[in-house]
Amino acid sequence: MRRQELLFLRHGEAENQDAAFRGRVTRDASGRADYPLSARGREQAARAARATTRFAPELVFCSSLRRSKETAAAIAAATGLPAPIEDADLDEVNPGRHSLLRTSFEDRRHAVVSGVLATAFVFDRRVSRRRDGEAAAELSGRIRRVFARLAAQDAERIAIVGHGYWIFTAALLTTPRIIRTLWRTRTIAHVSATRFVRDQGAYRVTAIGARVDGVVDDRRGVIRGAEA
Repeated sequence: MRRQELLFLRHGEAENQDAAFRGRVTRDASGRADYPLSARGREQAARAARATTRFAPELVFCSSLRRSKETAAAIAAATGLPAPIEDADLDEVNPGRHSLLRTSFEDRRHAVVSGVLATAFVFDRRVSRRRDGEAAAELSGRIRRVFARLAAQDAERIAIVGHGYWIFTAALLTTPRIIRTLWRTRTIAHVSATRFVRDQGAYRVTAIGARVDGVVDDRRGVIRGAEA
């Protein structure tokens, strides 16, 4: 089976995230709320686009949410590729009853909460559906469908612009042994890079939350740069 490399980038900062950071509104993880990129987010997307040219993707995917689509459009333009392929299964986790998302975003507690919630979404089978949210099985199913579609593409390098909790959980699902690395990761920051490689029939994680300006050396295929 041919080798395939996936470069997952978290979207740039969204308008509500900028407002939350400045204290103008209640802090809130975006989840399914559909906000465009902030001015800073557009700058981050441009930087990510320049860095991603070194990865030389053949396709660009994104979620159905504006912050993902706008970041992916910048990458497609910089790499000379067609418009990004939109996939709603890449949309961010619907947290439902996990209200800690609303108080931990862009906070020092974010890493701990990320680890706890991502693990809960993967392993919690006590409820069939989360109040106002999605069940663990639903999220796992979305992630597996995305990876199946990517595996079916006739492309060796694909860039995907997604969302922090989705990417975090996907890393847990595809590479269970990486949980210690995930726990040490401060956060999957805006436009940070997480890389998956398939070379033995299954995907495995080779980098989590890497700096976007140190994403990949496409000649040697190694990750450079510290975590974001």
